[in-house]
Amino acid sequence: MWTMITLFASGLAYAGWAPSVESGTPPVYLLAQIEQATAHCPAAQSEWIARYQDGAFMRVAPIAGAQDDNGALQSCLEAGLKQHPLPVDSLLRLSFKDPAAQAWEIRALQPLNQQLGPRSPGSCATLRFPINSQGKLGTPTLAQGSGDIDLDTLAMLAAKAPTLTLPPVPEALQTLYGDSVDLCVSGVQAKR
Repeated sequence: MWTMITLFASGLAYAGWAPSVESGTPPVYLLAQIEQATAHCPAAQSEWIARYQDGAFMRVAPIAGAQDDNGALQSCLEAGLKQHPLPVDSLLRLSFKDPAAQAWEIRALQPLNQQLGPRSPGSCATLRFPINSQGKLGTPTLAQGSGDIDLDTLAMLAAKAPTLTLPPVPEALQTLYGDSVDLCVSGVQAKR
């Protein structure tokens, strides 16, 4: 699980691209500068990986399995990343963070995780839900497995439970998500 960085301005979270460290130990102040330099880039649900090597920016690309390969977004992210080279070899994950989207995702994940039940922490099955024109979620597919076949199977069964009701995607977020949304289902953390 990677660390998410959320900045707060005057106590309120804002939308923008947040870098998290996959490998390397870049200075935190440079991560904040990267976040500011990419803040104007278009919103997208897909996550991107950026590589720095020998003190220089190398490349940025959507994570395998991403739904869109957006050239305009890639150019924008590249420009921001080039402004702030990292002094150590690093791999960053870039995710678009929107407070309204995060709040909705927490509301959507809660019944899914409750349906799945107690699980050991540390992994999740990423389910891709189609979104209809009214914002309702359809039958999911497994977008990315957890590495645990049992968890993947149980997450799919939980998502298809007839008693499960998930909140519709608010109209204001439908442009961000497009025609589908990925939710990382991990179950309820088992008590020790």
